[in-house]
Amino acid sequence: MSGVPGVQPSQQPSERVLRFRHAFKVALAITLYYWLALSLNLEQLKYGALAIALVGLDTTGASLRKGLMRVVGTTVGLAVGIIAIALFAQAQWPTLIFHVTWLLVVGYFMQSSKYTYAWFVAGFLPVLIWSTTYGKVDTAFSYAVFRYTETTIGIAVFTLVSLFVWPQRAGGQLMQQSTTACKSLRQLFDIYHRKLVDGELADDVGMTRIQLESETAGILGALQVAAMDTSAVRASKDRWTAFHNSLSASSD
Repeated sequence: MSGVPGVQPSQQPSERVLRFRHAFKVALAITLYYWLALSLNLEQLKYGALAIALVGLDTTGASLRKGLMRVVGTTVGLAVGIIAIALFAQAQWPTLIFHVTWLLVVGYFMQSSKYTYAWFVAGFLPVLIWSTTYGKVDTAFSYAVFRYTETTIGIAVFTLVSLFVWPQRAGGQLMQQSTTACKSLRQLFDIYHRKLVDGELADDVGMTRIQLESETAGILGALQVAAMDTSAVRASKDRWTAFHNSLSASSD
């Protein structure tokens, strides 16, 4: 790992301390959100708190990335829902065909896009708007605006809390996962080396390959979030990507 750019893994607090910190940050963010939402006289307070609970992950980068995906998905989903109501005014069959078509599109891109969570959110919101405002079309726009506003405020509040209260960077996690993957690769090389020398292939070769493939995939996920909250990783993201590609090719 000496030639791999990144950050040195720092001494991590215990799991109990990390769990307490995460719970405290979620509780603080929800409290601040309700205080702000009540001050602004917002109507549908639950959606911001729900967003905080869903995007609150163990590292700042992971939370920020999921939060951005939720905002994007909410924007698209609410817009599609309003368009459906504007076009069909909740007429049964045209609305049903529209939503089936939209869910087919969402289902396809959820399988092929790296923004799966954004597509997931964008998929269920149009149907939710339809069902929530059924028979009262005049409330659809108000529902969409308040839901979008509260979701965005909730995510913004949690992001600020995550950045300034015990920030947990993903750079150390990326370094640790990369080190583990390199050890697995060394173990796989040793297995095949013994095959060349002794003519016998170890029984655990299949399990070692599966483990290495899983760890290599984990590096890519950790790189995506570490690039958002660790400047050293962000500055050398191209080299980290090349390292991941090389590791993946070596495991094949």
